[in-house]
Amino acid sequence: MKTTTIKIILMLLTASFLSACTTAEVQPVTADDWLVKGVSACELNNKCKQSIEYYTKAIEMKPRFVAAYSFRGNAYYHIQEYDLAIADYTKVTDIEPGNSRAYMNRGNVYYDKELYDESIEDLTKAISINPNAAEAYYLRSNAYFEKKEYNKVIKDCSEAIDIEQDAIGAYFNRGNAYIMKKDYNKAIEDFTKIIEVLPDFPQTYNLRGYAYSEIDEFDKAMVDIDKAIKLNPKDPISYNNRASLYLDMKDFDKALAALDKALRLDPGFISTRLNLAETYIVSNNFKKALKSLDKIKIGDDDGDDNILTLYLRSITEKLLDMETQATEAELNDAIKDGFDGHWSYEVMADWLETAEISQDKKDFIIKQTELLKQHDLNL
Repeated sequence: MKTTTIKIILMLLTASFLSACTTAEVQPVTADDWLVKGVSACELNNKCKQSIEYYTKAIEMKPRFVAAYSFRGNAYYHIQEYDLAIADYTKVTDIEPGNSRAYMNRGNVYYDKELYDESIEDLTKAISINPNAAEAYYLRSNAYFEKKEYNKVIKDCSEAIDIEQDAIGAYFNRGNAYIMKKDYNKAIEDFTKIIEVLPDFPQTYNLRGYAYSEIDEFDKAMVDIDKAIKLNPKDPISYNNRASLYLDMKDFDKALAALDKALRLDPGFISTRLNLAETYIVSNNFKKALKSLDKIKIGDDDGDDNILTLYLRSITEKLLDMETQATEAELNDAIKDGFDGHWSYEVMADWLETAEISQDKKDFIIKQTELLKQHDLNL
């Protein structure tokens, strides 16, 4: 295996040299020549579709050429021909059953195809062949995350970090898993580690800011959100997060200003529209809340956004003395398979304590909120 690795590295160096040459191209003669030509095209010049022809030539000359199948699989993956990539990686495992990289690559393709059980099976096989493959643990944690098996995410990421101390992706996944488990202090530790290594990555500041806000460290949360905005001032997510923070702090005017900025950057950002509707509700501007909800366009894949839209709409209709039965029926139908939208219930609950509305309306809002909580997969 070590000899094969060295050979491939030499081929890559050769390909790099050939790519830099300005002299007339030499016609490939051997299977290795065609492999080098393919590597030069795809790996060095991003011409992956063209490289497939060269890898195929190499395979025609040497039908059990593992490197050619591997690189052709990579090329198919780059152009999102996932089934063809799987076929090539499978051929590698047929020729070399102990090739952990092939199982890792195929597991990664299965992940992109949203076949998470198949992905886990392949990555588990890769780990059984090479227990020190930090990347395999990290990739498997991605699949476990999609299956909401957060303890397994944490375990795999910890394994990856034990093997490779600067496994940034593993810290990122583990931090997110800690957030899902509401272990915010540990999430902060992981995101802080990433920031030490990659201080200019705005998403990490957003996540750490969210974690700080959940333990009521609002000053630290605001510092992080402000840093994320400074790093990427055109990201509506950061402004939406700033608005959520102001909403938690009951500073509705600043929340509305941040939401306005987010919507100017992305008028179709549904999370911002939902936050805007809730902000208008708790600041007693019910007509504007309904107007914000009217502008939300729900797609087929936006189940959780649809649930939140119907939840807030039913409340707004009640507050405006409108008929709610149709919206309630839609919400009951939409929520039956569960809700996974990570909604904060405290803002509405705090407002209800002092809201100058009838007890009937308060009871309705409590009923709708309890319905949402009963189906919340994260509670």
